[in-house]
Formats: sequence, C-alpha cells, structure tokens
Amino acid sequence: MTKFQWAIIGILTVDVIAVFGFLIFLIATSGTGLLIPARTNALVTATVAPFRAPPTSIPPTRIPSCDATEYMRRASPTFQKFYDALKLGVNTPRISLPQVISEMQSTRREFQNLQAPACASEFKRKATASMDAAIDAFMLFLGNAPETSVEQKMREANNLLEDALDELDRLRRTDSFQ
Repeated sequence: MTKFQWAIIGILTVDVIAVFGFLIFLIATSGTGLLIPARTNALVTATVAPFRAPPTSIPPTRIPSCDATEYMRRASPTFQKFYDALKLGVNTPRISLPQVISEMQSTRREFQNLQAPACASEFKRKATASMDAAIDAFMLFLGNAPETSVEQKMREANNLLEDALDELDRLRRTDSFQ
C-alpha cells in the first residue's frame, strides 16, 4: 500500500466517523428524531495536523427560523454516497481510479443540484468544496503528481469537511431544525 493510501486511510478514519455522525444526525433531530453528530479529536496521520476541537465556550446563537430538516434528509444519502466512493477510491488500484472518480464527480453534481434553504447554503457550499478538493486529490494522484501535492489537497478536503461539520453544528444551535 502506498503512503498516499495510508494517508487517505488515516484521514478517512476520522472523516468516516464524522460522516456517520452526520448521517445519524439526519436520521433523527429534536422533535423529528434527528440525532446530533459526535465530534472527534484524533490525529489523522503523522503528516496531518490533528482536528481542532469545536469551541466549547461560545453560547448557542439563535437566528431566524429556517427549516433545513427536509434539505438535510435529501442531502444525507448523497453525502454518504460520495464518502462511500471516496473510501472505495482509497482501496482502488490507480489504473481503476477513473471509474471511482467519475462516480465521485457524479455524486458531487447530484449534491450540488439539491436546493438548500438559505440557512443551509453555507453548509452546502463548504461540503461541496470538500468534495471538490477530494476529487482534485484523486486526480492529482491519478496524474502522478508529487505525493506532497496529493497530501496537501487531501488535507484541504479534510479541513473543508471539518468546516462543513462546524456549519452543521451552528445550524443545530439555531431554529433551523423544527
């Protein structure tokens, strides 16, 4: 297994936990049965910085109500499908990656085409940017780019996913989930 694959596995170990937490959240929130995702603080690899913990001293912010529950229910399967393809890509030989990348691109377009309410638009933007960076990392790997470039792009994807999950936490603290 290449260093790239080990780095991706390290990143995915934490990302998959976060994604599964996100999916659990979408299945059952307050009043509608959606559960809030658990956050982790683990080292991804020796070359990737640890995840930052969400701030604990900031009081919940309330913004005007905007029901994001239905959007999150529609976005959840697509979000999971993308990260399933990402996980598959890590264990796919380089020669077979074009098919996996194509699936990731298709799923990313499907996610992008979902109409998000205004209160969830920042989450959607950040999640889409994370998907774009992950696809770019695989494209770099497929094109034999230097390992450092690939790892940097995967760290970017990981950081953007973390930002998207932070945005999801912010939404949770609002009236956006009825």
